[in-house]
Amino acid sequence: MSDSRLGGAWRRYVGWLQAASGGLAGDLLPPSTGEELVACEAVIGLALPGELRELWGLCGGQATVDAGVGVFPRLDFLGPGWASEEWLMWRRLRDGSSAEDMVLLSSLSTSSPAGAIALSYSSKGWIPVWRLEKAPDYVGLDLEPGPVGTAGQIINFGRDQDDKVVLAESLAAIVEFFASEAEGGRLTVVADPQSGGAYLEHEAGPMVRVLSERAERDGPLR
Repeated sequence: MSDSRLGGAWRRYVGWLQAASGGLAGDLLPPSTGEELVACEAVIGLALPGELRELWGLCGGQATVDAGVGVFPRLDFLGPGWASEEWLMWRRLRDGSSAEDMVLLSSLSTSSPAGAIALSYSSKGWIPVWRLEKAPDYVGLDLEPGPVGTAGQIINFGRDQDDKVVLAESLAAIVEFFASEAEGGRLTVVADPQSGGAYLEHEAGPMVRVLSERAERDGPLR
């Protein structure tokens, strides 16, 4: 059976990771079960897109989150359980905030391209897939886009992500980008003397900035 675009990109990235750092590759979890995917859908109240089901069906995220061991450059890969917990944290914030507070927070939001992303501080339709290490900032799916956006587009969002950008049109496109950057020698495994483990860095700096600047310059990954 022929490999899907997402599956092929994922296997390329994991192959590179295994060669670069067995320890980091060993932090990847087995594929998510159908029960885990259904449980995630029950929490967020939305059907998971096929691409996300496929990705989590290849790997259920990473075992250690918030430990400085991101299996992507300075990004923790969240499985359905972690994604649900992060989503619930933001729902509690929305439910516990006044309408006036949410309007004020949302007033700082921008969208690139204009109209592609809802000008909100938080949205139930934003599903975190990657999380910045030890910070409530994410790269993930946008299931409730702005008037000229597309459901399933990949965006940045979170506490310190007022300027939101459509980073990629699909999960396949962004995983392909990670694989190409890795194979092109632009990712480096850095030893962490404190933990005795390792993490990944991109040569151009923080990954969200790299993705945002690229999208602003060349358009979303396709």
